[in-house]
Amino acid sequence: MAHIRLRAPTISDGPALHSLIAACPPLDVNSAYAYHLIGWHHSDTSIAAEDDEGLVGAVTAYRHPKHPQTLFVWQVAVHERGRGQGLAVRMMESLLARLPEITRLETTIGPSNRASHALFTRLADNFESQIHCEALIPAEACGLGHEAEDLVSVGPLAQRSPPRPS
Repeated sequence: MAHIRLRAPTISDGPALHSLIAACPPLDVNSAYAYHLIGWHHSDTSIAAEDDEGLVGAVTAYRHPKHPQTLFVWQVAVHERGRGQGLAVRMMESLLARLPEITRLETTIGPSNRASHALFTRLADNFESQIHCEALIPAEACGLGHEAEDLVSVGPLAQRSPPRPS
């Protein structure tokens, strides 16, 4: 496994985050501007993973505005060169270790996105938590060619240990 460093994203990571997401279908690619904002406004609740070639993974997330102990995970991306190494779980565990006040995870996942469903099921197991999935946004409301989005909730999260060294 290549040496991968985990860190908070910065505003200057915007273009690299945009490129990473574009390289990770079926994730929706948002504007480059949105990814600059992740590094500016949400760096404390997001994580970037880099190797000697650049960004190899990222988790973009934010505290739910009405439920500050809930972390809404917007996107989890792992570049092809970082797959098969448990990087998504490692990024999520490291991020949650930085945020001890977080007691619940939420995300939306398309029904066919097996990798994301597997990730959140594994996180529920790792944190001795319950996982709940319910329909949230129907396909016709998501736009042409987009499948429905289910709301996936994991919690309450069990006590967490400090992050593993990067």
